[in-house]
Amino acid sequence: LAFTASFQMSRILLESKTPVWKKGNLQMTRLKDLDRGEVLIFKELSWQTVRIEARSTVNKDLTPLRLITNQARCRITIKKRMTDSAILGCRLVLILDDLLWVLTDDQLKAALHFMDSISGLIKKANTTTQKVKAK
Repeated sequence: LAFTASFQMSRILLESKTPVWKKGNLQMTRLKDLDRGEVLIFKELSWQTVRIEARSTVNKDLTPLRLITNQARCRITIKKRMTDSAILGCRLVLILDDLLWVLTDDQLKAALHFMDSISGLIKKANTTTQKVKAK
């Protein structure tokens, strides 16, 4: 691993939402497509404060990268097959109301190192997914 990360989250709330992201009757929080045999489910995860810290394991001299957000939420759309409830796909949208991120030169270097490490993991996951789909 190129980095280790930790996070703290406070006052977490998970709610079912309508397709236009409003509160509503639980039956209105999903869209069914009977022709395709699929259903879309809408959830919203919200929290008051999140603190994320990432430290490089490769270069111990780099200052840890810290990110603090207030009043953020994540909108989750899940596509499921109605016959066996298998999850076919998921979409996550992260909405940050306040983002507190002050970077020193060392923290900027750490952020770039962190992004390089994450992009490598994403590329590896995509390659693995493509190999599995090809079989």
